[in-house]
Parts: sequence; C-alpha cells; structure tokens
Amino acid sequence: MQPKIIKVSDFSDKQLFCVDCGCEFTWSSPEQASSKAKDLTPRRSAANHAAIFRRLSLVLDDRPSAGQAVHQDGGKNG
Repeated sequence: MQPKIIKVSDFSDKQLFCVDCGCEFTWSSPEQASSKAKDLTPRRSAANHAAIFRRLSLVLDDRPSAGQAVHQDGGKNG
C-alpha cells in the first residue's frame, strides 16, 4: 500500500480564531500540510500556545527532582 503524498499546493492559508483571546491568526499552507498526517487543527494563536508552555515549564521547574525529595519536616534528601 503506497503512502498518500500530501502536497503543500493542495492547501491554502486559512484564518482561524484563538480560543483563548479571540484574535485572528493565519494557519499557513505548510503548517496545514504537516498537520494533515496527524489530523490536527490549531486552536490557539502562536503567542497563546507559547505562553501555555512557558507557564507549564515554570510549574515543572518548581517541582523537586527525584534526587531532591522534600521530607515532611522540610529537610531535603540528596
């Protein structure tokens, strides 16, 4: 079975609206072509998408690592 060839020329830029802020953003033809194989459609503008990952990384950075488990008495092990 031959894999289906997805061409960028099969797509045209689309205007979408961000679910977070409501701003309009462009989903380009190359982005659509690469997302087609994964069956994804963006819901957030690039700025809001990046902001979510920044907040997530801050939360994950504040967690103690496995070698630095915090005991109930407040002392650190490791």
